[in-house]
Amino acid sequence: MFGRNVSKIDKKNGRYNILLDTGEELIADMVIVGKGVKANAQLVENSGIHINRGILVNEHMRTNVENIYAAGDVAEGKDLISGKTEVIANWPNACIQGEIAGLNMAGYLVRRKGQFKENITTLLGLTVASIGLSKSQNGNFEELKYINP
Repeated sequence: MFGRNVSKIDKKNGRYNILLDTGEELIADMVIVGKGVKANAQLVENSGIHINRGILVNEHMRTNVENIYAAGDVAEGKDLISGKTEVIANWPNACIQGEIAGLNMAGYLVRRKGQFKENITTLLGLTVASIGLSKSQNGNFEELKYINP
């Protein structure tokens, strides 16, 4: 459920009553809230480094200021699927961005063509994977699901 925030959660008779900021009420046995990550870019505010939702970087993980690089949860780079810039805050992305930034700082000219959303986690023994766009932005994408009970 996108674009909604949880206002209140109460437990009643072994179930959870969830009140959303839209006024919607949900009843559930279990609640998992995924709110994402907000990039902590305050360090570079008013420095001349370009910021959107995160610190904007090019394919070399370089900012608009020469010899200044950013990587990880604070960096906003090009999404290969949507073509837009996004902060993609996950461990594999941070590792690859850090490697690209480090190699470029060391004088090796390497680039990252882009990134895309991917996440794999285990919740209560159930492995869940998500790759690509989490919702179709214009209806031109096909959603593929695989469930193995």
